[in-house]
Amino acid sequence: MSSKPNARVTRRTALLGLTVLAGCGFEPVYGDRGMASAFRDHTAYITDDSVVGYRIAQRLTRRLGQSSAPTYALTVNTSITENNVAIDQNDKSTRVTVIGEATYSLTAEDGTVIDSGIVDNFTGYSTTGSIVAIRAAEDDAYDRLAVALADQVIARVMAAAASL
Repeated sequence: MSSKPNARVTRRTALLGLTVLAGCGFEPVYGDRGMASAFRDHTAYITDDSVVGYRIAQRLTRRLGQSSAPTYALTVNTSITENNVAIDQNDKSTRVTVIGEATYSLTAEDGTVIDSGIVDNFTGYSTTGSIVAIRAAEDDAYDRLAVALADQVIARVMAAAASL
C-alpha cells in the first residue's frame, strides 16, 4: 500500500483553494491591479557603490522593472560585516558568516517619503578548499545576501503600497 497522496485530490484541493481566494478578493501582488503595479516600471533604484549594492539594484530591476521616466525612487544603502565563526586547531578560519543590513527609503517624485526602514539578513560560506573554491563560495554568499536583502525591501515596499 502506498502512502503517496492521490494527485487528483491534491489538484482538486488546489483548485478549490484558488476559487476561495478569488472569491474573497485575492489579487496577486504582481497582477495587473496588484500592489506592485504602482511601482512596476515606475521606480528608479539608487544603491551604494558596492558589489552588494549593484546586485541589489539588479534584483530590484528584475522584480520591479526598469523605468525611463520614474515616478518613485528607491534608495538602498548597505552595511556588510564578516565574522569568522569556525576556527580549526591551527587557528585558521573554516567558516565565515556575512551579515548585511540595508537601509531603504521609497520616495515619490515630490520628495514625499512613502516608506523607509532597515532590513537585515545573513549568509555564510566555507573557507576550506582551493583558493578558487573559496572565492566562488564567497561570491555566491554575497550574491545570496544581496537577493535576500532586496527581497526583504520589496516585501516591505509592497506592504507600504497598500496604503497608496
